[in-house]
Amino acid sequence: MRLLRAALLAAAACSLQLPTRKHIIRTKRATAITDETPAQLAEERRTWRRRKRSEVLVFAAPALSTVLADPLMSMFDALVCGRSCSTLEFASLGPALAVFNFVNYGFFFLNAATTVNVAAALARDNKKAATETLSGAVSVAALCGLAVAALMVGLGPRVVRLTGCVPELVPRSTAYLRVRAVGSPVVLASMVAQAGLLAQRDSATPLRAVSMACVLNIVGDLLLVPKLGAVGAAWATLFSQAACLPYLLWLSRKRDRLPVKLRLPTKEAASSLFKAAKPLFVFEMGLSVCYGVIQSMGTQFSVAATAAFQALWNPTTFLTFVTYPLKQAAAVFLPALASERPEDVGGRPKTQQFLLMLMTCAWPLGLLLGGASYACANAPHVFAQDRSLDATIRSFGPLVAGAACLLPFVQISEGTLLGTGDLGFLSRTQILNTATAVATFFLTKRTGMGVRGTFAVLGAFYMSRLAQGLLRVFVFRPPWCGPDGDADDGRACVV
Repeated sequence: MRLLRAALLAAAACSLQLPTRKHIIRTKRATAITDETPAQLAEERRTWRRRKRSEVLVFAAPALSTVLADPLMSMFDALVCGRSCSTLEFASLGPALAVFNFVNYGFFFLNAATTVNVAAALARDNKKAATETLSGAVSVAALCGLAVAALMVGLGPRVVRLTGCVPELVPRSTAYLRVRAVGSPVVLASMVAQAGLLAQRDSATPLRAVSMACVLNIVGDLLLVPKLGAVGAAWATLFSQAACLPYLLWLSRKRDRLPVKLRLPTKEAASSLFKAAKPLFVFEMGLSVCYGVIQSMGTQFSVAATAAFQALWNPTTFLTFVTYPLKQAAAVFLPALASERPEDVGGRPKTQQFLLMLMTCAWPLGLLLGGASYACANAPHVFAQDRSLDATIRSFGPLVAGAACLLPFVQISEGTLLGTGDLGFLSRTQILNTATAVATFFLTKRTGMGVRGTFAVLGAFYMSRLAQGLLRVFVFRPPWCGPDGDADDGRACVV
C-alpha cells in the first residue's frame, strides 16, 4: 500500500511538474535578487570587475620581472651585437639562443611545481615542509643545470648542428653557447628560488635581484661586445646571472623568507614535487619543441636570412613575455574564487566575471603588442647595422603583428586550465600544437616562403593553442559549470 501511495505521489508530481531541489534553489535565488534591477546588478558586476582588475595589476607588475629577466638579457645581447658585430657574428646568436632557450624553457615546469607545493605547505602553516620543498627544488634545479652545462660544453658543435643551421655559423655559435651553458646551474636555481618567493607572495625581492642583474648585463655588453664580439655578450650575461643568485638569497634572508639550503629533497618532498611537475613538464616541453622548430627554421637559410630573422625574433620574444601575467593571474586567482562565498556577483558567477575582466584586458594588450611588433619590423636599423637586411626584416611585419595579437587570449585560456586544475587536458593540447607547428613548417618550405615562413609557423602555433583553450574554457568545460552542465548551486549554466 505504501509503495502504491508513493508511486501515485511521484506520478502526480511529474504531471503537475512540482519543483525539484534544483528548481527550488533557482526560485530562492530569483527571489533573493528581485529587489535589484538589472541595471543595479550590472553596475555591481562592473564595480567588482574594476576592483579585481586593480588587484591583478598590483600582482602582475613585480611578478613580470621573473619571466622577463632572461629574454631581456638575450634581447640586449642581440641588440648590442647587431649594432657592433659583423652580420656573420650577429647571425651566430640564432642557433645558440635556439638551443639555450629550448633547454631553459623546458625547465619552467620546476617553477610552477615549486610555486604550487610551497604555497600549499604555507597554507597548512607548515613552514618546515615549505622549506624542505623549496630547498629540494633549488637543489634539483642546480643539478639539472650541471647536467645541461656538461652536455652543452662537451657536445657543443653537435648540439648546434641539430638546429640545422648553415655550417658557417657553427664555430661562433658553439663558442657563445659554451659560455652561456656554464651558467645553467645558476640560471635554473635562480628561477626556482624566485618561484618560491612568489609562493610567499613576495614579488619585490625578485624584482630587485633581477633589476640588478639586468644593469650588470647592460654594462657588461657595452664593455665586452666591442672587444670580444658575440662571446663578449655571453660573458656579460654569465657574470650578471652569477651575481643574481647570491644577491637574491641574501635579500631573502634579510627579509626573513624561507631559508634555502642546498640539499637533496626528502622522499616525500620529491614525490610531491614531481607529481605536480609531470603534466606541466609535458606542456612546457611541447612549448619548447614548437619554439625550437621555429628558431631552427630561422637558421636553415642563408647567413643574411638568419641574421634578419634573429634581428626581429629577439624583440618579438621579449614582447610575448609581457602577456605572461595574464596567465599567472588566471592560475592564481581562479582557485580562490572557486571556493569564495558567495559564488556570484550581480547575479553572475564570479569566475565568469573574472574571465570577462581578463578578456577585456587582453584585446587592447593584443592590439598594442601587434602594433609594437609591426613597428619593430619597420625599424630594422635599430636592431641591425647591415642595411641589406632591411627589406627582409620589413617583410616579417604583417605576420609577426598578426601572431602577437592572438597571444594575450592564448595566455588567458591556458592560465584558466592551470587555475582549474585541468592539467591533463593542458598537456594533451601539445599533441595538436606540435603537429600544427611541424605541418606548417613543411608547408611553408614546400610553398617557398623562405625565412618568412618562420613567423607563419608562429601564427599557426598560436591559433592551435587559442582554438583548443577557448573551446575547452568557454564551450565544453566552463569553470563556473559542473560536469552535468549546471552551475555548482544547481542553476542552469549559461556560457
